[in-house]
Amino acid sequence: PEEKLPKADVIVGTELTYSLQCVEALAATVDKCLLPGGVFWEVLSDNRDGMREFERLMSLRGFETEVHPVPQGMLGSYGTSQRTEPYHFHTFRRVSGSVFPVMKDLTQIQS
Repeated sequence: PEEKLPKADVIVGTELTYSLQCVEALAATVDKCLLPGGVFWEVLSDNRDGMREFERLMSLRGFETEVHPVPQGMLGSYGTSQRTEPYHFHTFRRVSGSVFPVMKDLTQIQS
């Protein structure tokens, strides 16, 4: 029997669409677990293979997508040797509407 997954108003993820191998399962999971008025936010580097395909699959499932850059002040290597990469906030909401905002202007909450 199929496992019944809980439904949520908000799903948050980072680096989930890292490759093409995972995007179909992720799109199905978000679609199944998100309540009708909910939102899925993902933070992701521009250098990932699966994002464009994920956006296409979400559109086919009735989601709209908005993409906004992560402010430079929020990025950093934090003492690691990680290279600098551009990151974006991706907001996925059903076209039918959502009460949740688009993740875009975080400069107002930076300290």
